Amino acid sequence: MGLYHMLKSDKRSSVLEDAEKMEVSIDLDQPGILERLKLIQLTEEDLKIIKSVQPLVQKYIDKIVKAFYDAILRVQELKEIIEKHSTVERLQKTLRVHLIEMFQGDINKNFVEKRLRIASTHYRIGLEHGWYIGSFQNIQNTLNDVLFLEIGRKEEVRIISAAISKILSFEQQIVLEAYESETIRKLNERYQTGQRDLKEQMVQISEGLVALAEETQASIESLSFNLQKTDETAIESSREANRAELSATEGQKKLGILIRDVKMIAARTKEMMETIENLSDSSRQIEDVVLSVKEIADQTNLLALNSAIEAARAGENGRGFAIVSQEIRKLSEETKKLAGQIQSMLSASGQYNLDVKNSLVQVNSAIHSGLNSAEAAGQSFRQITASVKQNKQTALIVQNHVAELVKIVKEIETASAGVAAEAEKLHNAAGI
Repeated sequence: MGLYHMLKSDKRSSVLEDAEKMEVSIDLDQPGILERLKLIQLTEEDLKIIKSVQPLVQKYIDKIVKAFYDAILRVQELKEIIEKHSTVERLQKTLRVHLIEMFQGDINKNFVEKRLRIASTHYRIGLEHGWYIGSFQNIQNTLNDVLFLEIGRKEEVRIISAAISKILSFEQQIVLEAYESETIRKLNERYQTGQRDLKEQMVQISEGLVALAEETQASIESLSFNLQKTDETAIESSREANRAELSATEGQKKLGILIRDVKMIAARTKEMMETIENLSDSSRQIEDVVLSVKEIADQTNLLALNSAIEAARAGENGRGFAIVSQEIRKLSEETKKLAGQIQSMLSASGQYNLDVKNSLVQVNSAIHSGLNSAEAAGQSFRQITASVKQNKQTALIVQNHVAELVKIVKEIETASAGVAAEAEKLHNAAGI
């Protein structure tokens, strides 16, 4: 026996009495929805009570709808959704029809399809299901107020309210499950689309990665080859630096010997100049002696002439003395002649000495110039030797760095080959 039979004897239970006369139906073949009805215990008896309340709903429909949208419009987010997709007047009109039909007493395919359309609309405009549940609570609260106002008896209100609560719960279940199904479907579509996009991107990325890996591999192989050549060049440069250092050291030694010999020649030249200077002094002294000899010869010749004159005066007694005077005169002439020849030879020797001295001065100047040049060359050689040593050290450092770089590039080459292989695997996997 239904709950409203308990109040049948009460003449004020007009709504429940009218409910017995109502014709209702549950015409569904969806197992899932039928299970929902059983779960909330929504029966035809409940539908009769719900249908008997329909006149009250029609009477107060404007109040119910107004109360519903007054609460909705106080929420800025919901207000923005309404203004974006529709108008309050249009939605109020739709809700009037929807609520009256909800209390029609028939649950069939058409009833369910309308709720599914509502769920689709809610999903499309972005209305969260939490707002939907809250808004239905406002409807139930307003309906309860109407029941207390029109019926008054708490027990009867409780029975009717319980039936209304079931139909509202059933309504929400259908909408929310459909909303959830639509959400899952959209998520699945997005997932499938995302999978396709991801696959396409993976293919594109893997193709680019394979190409890049191949280009990188080729570049690294070329770099490795060039670095190998550079390493060989660095080794050869180090060897050349060693040879240059040896040559520079040997050249510096030879230049040192040359400087030593030039200094020795300079010393010998100085000694020769001093000797020639002494020889010139001796020549001047000899020339002085020759002049003295010439003067003596002149005086001797004059004495011989005077002796001859005196011998002539002596006559026969002076004949022998005249002969001696004549011989002395001849000897004086011969001495004078020889003194003149010696003077000429001394003059020539002095000119020779002067020429030799001038030549030695030039030689000495050339030697000093050469010595300065040799010393400058020695300084340059020392700088060259120091530079060669520095270059040798630099070449050795470069050789070590290049060798280390070659090692690193070999490791990169190996890693790049691994990347290329993995990129190929990724490309093959993405193409599945």
